[in-house]
Order: sequence, then structure tokens, then C-alpha cells
Amino acid sequence: MTVTIRPLTMDQLEDLLNGECHYADELEKTEGLFSSQTVDAPLLADQYWQLMDCALAYGVNKDCFRCHRRSPEFAIYIRLQSAQTDGLEAFRLVPLSTFDYCRLLATEFKQYLWSHCSIRLRTSKMMNNTTYLSNGCPFCDVIWGDNFVMRNYRGQGGMFSNSAYDTTPIYIEPLPLFADMMPRQYPNAFNLLSRGVRLDRLMRTRNCPAASRNRVWTRILSGDVSF
Repeated sequence: MTVTIRPLTMDQLEDLLNGECHYADELEKTEGLFSSQTVDAPLLADQYWQLMDCALAYGVNKDCFRCHRRSPEFAIYIRLQSAQTDGLEAFRLVPLSTFDYCRLLATEFKQYLWSHCSIRLRTSKMMNNTTYLSNGCPFCDVIWGDNFVMRNYRGQGGMFSNSAYDTTPIYIEPLPLFADMMPRQYPNAFNLLSRGVRLDRLMRTRNCPAASRNRVWTRILSGDVSF
């Protein structure tokens, strides 16, 4: 399975950092329904879900704590529909490191993430010198750890976790589904490093970010395999 993601030009990147996306073929608010129930994430992890949507999510209102330049940060967006509870859907942001840990990211896609999104293996001193696939500044290459990006550690989070950006759009670039339609549990979508996202913040685009044709996933989850 392949996905076409076209490269950002320098002018487009500058527009994106300035909050403009006039170069997109289409930019529209994602359609869908909020969950009909409010349920704590640990309880949702016990549900069986169908994967309905998957995308590369990114936002740009992140100032690097070292060089103070504005840069995008990235995660994977997934939309899950409960196979057990009518009307229950979950809209989640999951770190790229989780997909890499589960050995789902194809080498070609990881190469693209490094060359176009400044996402690569970095070592976190805070996490006892653990090396994992992380966001980072494209200008000074400092690591932006998952604790900051996804959990707003010390109030230094960005687009996904800091309430200061609650009204700022998160852009999603569609990706192929990484699982079949068999109902399964998705515990990694509800762990401490994953987050719910309000549907009204999501803006679907077909032009950014970018790449040539790449294989995204190493395999498609099937049967009773969970994620």
C-alpha cells in the first residue's frame, strides 16, 4: 500500500509557519461526530474498536525552547469507532514513537519523516538516555520529547498538549489504514502518551506535508492482533 505526499516548497513552509495554507488543493474541517459519551481513557482501552481513519497530524505554533524558532510538530491521528457501544467514537493523537516501537513504520516512511519533518532517532537524557523516534527542531536539531509534545510536561508542550493552543488548527494528511476492519483493542491509543483531540480543531489537507511515493507501514494488522 502506498500514499502520495507531495514535498513542501520553502515558500509553502514559510506560509505554514505563518499560519497560512492557501496553497492547499483543499482545506476543510473534518466531518464526523463527537463521542456520544464521555468515558475515561483507561476504560476506553478495554473496548473493541474498528479503525476508520488514519492521518499524519501536524501543527506549527511550537517555538523551540533552545533556538526559539517556530517549527511544526507531528503525530499520528486515528479515528476509532466502537464495536461494542453504539455512537461511541474516539479521536486520538498517538506518538510516532509508538508506531515505531510496534515496528509498523516502513523504512521509506521513516526516511521521509527525517528528511522532511525532522523526525529521527534521538536520545533523551530525561528518559534515562532512552533512544526513540522523536520530534525535533529542524533548525537546531534539539529533541522534543514525547513527554513535552504529548503531555505538556512542565507546561512546555506545544500544539497537541498545551491549552494555550486549544483554538489553533491541527492539520491532517491522510495515510493508508494500518489495520483491517476487524474489531480489536487499541491500548496504545489510550495510554499516557496518547491524547484525545477535539474534532473542530482538525483540518484536512491534501498538499502538506510532502514526499514522493512511499510505503508507510511494514504490515497491516489483521485478525485478533491488537495495537
